[in-house]
Amino acid sequence: MIIANITVNTDWKDTYNMIEFKGHLTGDAEKRYIKRAVAFGRNIMLVSGLFISPLVIYISIFMHTWTIIIGYSVLLTVILIASNIPLMHKDLKLHMPQKICIDTDDGIISYMTEQGEEDFKDINSATEVRDFMEFYEVVFPLGNYSERFICQKDLIVNGTLEEFETLFAGKITKIPASQRY
Repeated sequence: MIIANITVNTDWKDTYNMIEFKGHLTGDAEKRYIKRAVAFGRNIMLVSGLFISPLVIYISIFMHTWTIIIGYSVLLTVILIASNIPLMHKDLKLHMPQKICIDTDDGIISYMTEQGEEDFKDINSATEVRDFMEFYEVVFPLGNYSERFICQKDLIVNGTLEEFETLFAGKITKIPASQRY
Protein backbone atom coordinates (compact mmCIF):
# COMPACT_ATOMS: atom_id res chain seq x y z
CA MET A 1 0.00 0.00 0.00
CA ILE A 2 1.36 3.41 -1.01
CA ILE A 3 0.24 6.47 0.86
CA ALA A 4 1.09 9.80 -0.66
CA ASN A 5 1.02 13.11 1.10
CA ILE A 6 0.09 15.68 -1.50
CA THR A 7 0.16 19.36 -0.67
CA VAL A 8 -1.88 21.58 -2.90
CA ASN A 9 -0.84 25.21 -3.20
CA THR A 10 -4.08 27.20 -3.11
CA ASP A 11 -2.29 30.55 -3.34
CA TRP A 12 -1.19 30.09 -6.95
CA LYS A 13 -3.80 32.57 -8.18
CA ASP A 14 -2.19 35.30 -6.07
CA THR A 15 0.71 35.54 -8.47
CA TYR A 16 -0.39 33.81 -11.67
CA ASN A 17 -1.90 36.08 -14.35
CA MET A 18 -2.99 38.62 -11.79
CA ILE A 19 -2.71 42.39 -11.72
CA GLU A 20 -2.97 43.67 -8.18
CA PHE A 21 -3.09 47.11 -6.56
CA LYS A 22 -2.68 47.06 -2.79
CA GLY A 23 -2.59 49.81 -0.17
CA HIS A 24 -4.38 52.96 0.94
CA LEU A 25 -5.48 55.47 -1.70
CA THR A 26 -3.76 58.83 -1.29
CA GLY A 27 -3.71 62.23 -2.95
CA ASP A 28 -5.94 62.74 -5.97
CA ALA A 29 -7.09 59.10 -5.98
CA GLU A 30 -8.41 59.46 -2.43
CA LYS A 31 -10.11 62.77 -3.28
CA ARG A 32 -11.75 61.20 -6.35
CA TYR A 33 -13.02 58.22 -4.32
CA ILE A 34 -14.54 60.49 -1.67
CA LYS A 35 -16.06 62.76 -4.32
CA ARG A 36 -17.65 59.79 -6.14
CA ALA A 37 -18.87 58.15 -2.91
CA VAL A 38 -20.47 61.40 -1.69
CA ALA A 39 -22.09 61.98 -5.10
CA PHE A 40 -23.43 58.41 -5.15
CA GLY A 41 -24.90 58.79 -1.65
CA ARG A 42 -26.41 62.16 -2.52
CA ASN A 43 -28.00 60.75 -5.68
CA ILE A 44 -29.50 57.85 -3.73
CA MET A 45 -30.86 60.36 -1.22
CA LEU A 46 -32.39 62.54 -3.96
CA VAL A 47 -34.03 59.61 -5.73
CA SER A 48 -35.38 58.29 -2.43
CA GLY A 49 -36.66 61.76 -1.55
CA LEU A 50 -38.42 62.07 -4.89
CA PHE A 51 -40.12 58.70 -4.45
CA ILE A 52 -41.31 59.58 -0.95
CA SER A 53 -42.46 63.10 -1.88
CA PRO A 54 -45.83 62.08 -3.35
CA LEU A 55 -46.64 60.19 -0.14
CA VAL A 56 -45.71 63.23 1.97
CA ILE A 57 -47.86 65.50 -0.22
CA TYR A 58 -50.80 63.08 -0.04
CA ILE A 59 -50.58 62.88 3.77
CA SER A 60 -50.34 66.68 4.02
CA ILE A 61 -53.42 67.15 1.84
CA PHE A 62 -55.32 64.45 3.75
CA MET A 63 -54.44 66.04 7.10
CA HIS A 64 -55.05 69.59 5.77
CA THR A 65 -51.65 70.89 6.90
CA TRP A 66 -48.55 72.21 5.16
CA THR A 67 -46.38 71.59 8.21
CA ILE A 68 -45.50 68.06 7.07
CA ILE A 69 -44.35 69.23 3.62
CA ILE A 70 -42.32 72.08 5.12
CA GLY A 71 -40.73 69.77 7.72
CA TYR A 72 -39.93 67.16 5.08
CA SER A 73 -38.38 69.79 2.79
CA VAL A 74 -36.24 71.18 5.61
CA LEU A 75 -35.09 67.69 6.65
CA LEU A 76 -34.17 66.77 3.07
CA THR A 77 -32.27 70.05 2.60
CA VAL A 78 -30.32 69.62 5.87
CA ILE A 79 -29.32 66.06 4.95
CA LEU A 80 -28.16 67.13 1.48
CA ILE A 81 -26.13 70.02 2.91
CA ALA A 82 -24.63 67.77 5.61
CA SER A 83 -23.46 65.30 2.97
CA ASN A 84 -21.03 67.98 1.74
CA ILE A 85 -19.42 68.66 5.12
CA PRO A 86 -15.91 67.10 5.15
CA LEU A 87 -16.34 65.90 8.76
CA MET A 88 -19.06 63.57 7.49
CA HIS A 89 -16.61 61.96 5.04
CA LYS A 90 -14.31 60.35 7.63
CA ASP A 91 -16.34 57.12 7.67
CA LEU A 92 -15.95 56.81 3.90
CA LYS A 93 -12.28 55.94 4.41
CA LEU A 94 -13.33 52.78 6.25
CA HIS A 95 -15.01 51.59 3.05
CA MET A 96 -12.19 52.64 0.74
CA PRO A 97 -10.73 49.78 -1.32
CA GLN A 98 -7.43 48.44 0.03
CA LYS A 99 -6.86 45.76 -2.59
CA ILE A 100 -7.97 45.56 -6.21
CA CYS A 101 -7.24 42.32 -8.06
CA ILE A 102 -7.70 41.68 -11.75
CA ASP A 103 -7.67 37.99 -12.63
CA THR A 104 -6.78 38.01 -16.32
CA ASP A 105 -7.55 34.29 -16.71
CA ASP A 106 -11.11 34.44 -15.39
CA GLY A 107 -11.82 38.02 -16.53
CA ILE A 108 -12.79 39.17 -13.04
CA ILE A 109 -11.95 42.43 -11.27
CA SER A 110 -12.53 42.59 -7.53
CA TYR A 111 -11.90 44.90 -4.60
CA MET A 112 -11.63 44.37 -0.88
CA THR A 113 -11.80 46.92 1.93
CA GLU A 114 -10.25 46.85 5.40
CA GLN A 115 -13.70 45.97 6.74
CA GLY A 116 -13.80 42.84 4.57
CA GLU A 117 -16.32 44.20 2.08
CA GLU A 118 -15.74 42.90 -1.42
CA ASP A 119 -17.30 42.94 -4.85
CA PHE A 120 -16.56 41.15 -8.10
CA LYS A 121 -17.32 42.30 -11.63
CA ASP A 122 -16.69 40.97 -15.11
CA ILE A 123 -13.86 42.84 -16.84
CA ASN A 124 -15.82 42.84 -20.10
CA SER A 125 -18.67 44.77 -18.47
CA ALA A 126 -16.39 47.78 -17.92
CA THR A 127 -17.53 50.53 -20.27
CA GLU A 128 -14.54 52.81 -19.80
CA VAL A 129 -11.26 53.15 -17.94
CA ARG A 130 -10.41 56.75 -17.13
CA ASP A 131 -6.72 57.57 -16.87
CA PHE A 132 -6.20 60.46 -14.44
CA MET A 133 -2.38 60.21 -14.78
CA GLU A 134 -1.97 59.23 -11.09
CA PHE A 135 -4.67 56.53 -11.07
CA TYR A 136 -7.18 54.64 -13.22
CA GLU A 137 -10.90 54.63 -12.59
CA VAL A 138 -12.72 51.59 -13.97
CA VAL A 139 -16.29 52.57 -14.92
CA PHE A 140 -19.19 50.14 -15.15
CA PRO A 141 -22.73 50.68 -16.50
CA LEU A 142 -25.31 52.32 -14.23
CA GLY A 143 -26.87 49.08 -13.03
CA ASN A 144 -23.43 47.79 -12.09
CA TYR A 145 -22.05 51.04 -10.66
CA SER A 146 -19.25 51.19 -8.10
CA GLU A 147 -17.02 54.06 -7.07
CA ARG A 148 -14.54 51.65 -5.50
CA PHE A 149 -12.67 50.49 -8.59
CA ILE A 150 -9.94 53.13 -8.42
CA CYS A 151 -6.47 51.75 -9.15
CA GLN A 152 -3.70 54.07 -7.94
CA LYS A 153 -0.72 53.50 -10.22
CA ASP A 154 1.97 53.58 -7.53
CA LEU A 155 0.15 50.87 -5.52
CA ILE A 156 0.65 48.14 -8.13
CA VAL A 157 2.29 45.13 -6.46
CA ASN A 158 1.70 42.42 -9.04
CA GLY A 159 1.69 42.75 -12.81
CA THR A 160 2.54 45.92 -14.72
CA LEU A 161 0.74 49.03 -15.85
CA GLU A 162 1.42 47.94 -19.44
CA GLU A 163 -0.48 44.68 -18.79
CA PHE A 164 -3.33 46.71 -17.29
CA GLU A 165 -3.47 48.99 -20.34
CA THR A 166 -3.31 46.02 -22.71
CA LEU A 167 -6.18 44.33 -20.86
CA PHE A 168 -8.39 47.41 -21.21
CA ALA A 169 -7.17 48.43 -24.69
CA GLY A 170 -9.76 50.51 -26.53
CA LYS A 171 -11.54 51.49 -23.29
CA ILE A 172 -8.91 53.81 -21.80
CA THR A 173 -9.67 57.52 -21.95
CA LYS A 174 -7.01 59.98 -20.83
CA ILE A 175 -8.64 62.75 -18.81
CA PRO A 176 -7.11 66.19 -19.48
CA ALA A 177 -5.96 68.15 -16.42
CA SER A 178 -8.67 70.76 -17.03
CA GLN A 179 -11.45 68.14 -16.61
CA ARG A 180 -10.11 66.11 -13.70
CA TYR A 181 -12.22 67.45 -10.85
